[in-house]
Amino acid sequence: MKVMAIVAHMDDAEIYCGGTLRKYIERGDEVTVLVVTNGNKGSHTLSPEELTRVRREEQREACRRLGANEPMFYDYEDDMMIDSVQLRLDLVAAIRKVRPRVIITHTPQDGSNDHGMVGMGVTKALISLPFKNIPVEEEPMEEMPQVFFMEPAGGVGFMPEQYVDITDVQDKKVHAFMAYESQLAYDPRYLENIEVVGRFRGYQAGCRFGEAFQGYRFFGFMPDFKLLP
Repeated sequence: MKVMAIVAHMDDAEIYCGGTLRKYIERGDEVTVLVVTNGNKGSHTLSPEELTRVRREEQREACRRLGANEPMFYDYEDDMMIDSVQLRLDLVAAIRKVRPRVIITHTPQDGSNDHGMVGMGVTKALISLPFKNIPVEEEPMEEMPQVFFMEPAGGVGFMPEQYVDITDVQDKKVHAFMAYESQLAYDPRYLENIEVVGRFRGYQAGCRFGEAFQGYRFFGFMPDFKLLP
């Protein structure tokens, strides 16, 4: 099965669903990460251009550590995401190119502007996947992917509908995130987020470490949580 994580920034996939992605990979599924922004804002020392280069290399290394495919990148301005026709076309093109059965992305209710916009963009792009007249090169898809929303930083305001036990891959999740040396230098609290939120969701679910998800719903289209690992 093909799985796609569509995220706003380098490191979002590892922080919020890295354990789940690793579990997919360990059972033989194919995982691809798409990063929508260029990640050029989060540093006190690097220029925007240098930070984009560094963060993309860190994303590639994180994917190698997880066992995922080579990541895909768009170049939308970090912290400046807005809903647009181009964003929707780009997301349609990327999803058609990968043709995943499952997409994991941000909840549209995420308080981060970039996160929320990417999550909303994914849901709005879905309806265009089967239409032949959408102006992108990639061929239409007959089957719409299942979409699961991951929680925001700290789990604030997020009510899980399903949990994935990541206890046996928590060390691999942390190892993948540790590829982001520039992010750790800028704000080391993300490592604490991985530990604290993972333990809390694990406590809720009756395991040591967990990740939490919600399902996307649309008329005639309800989430199938059995597709989570």
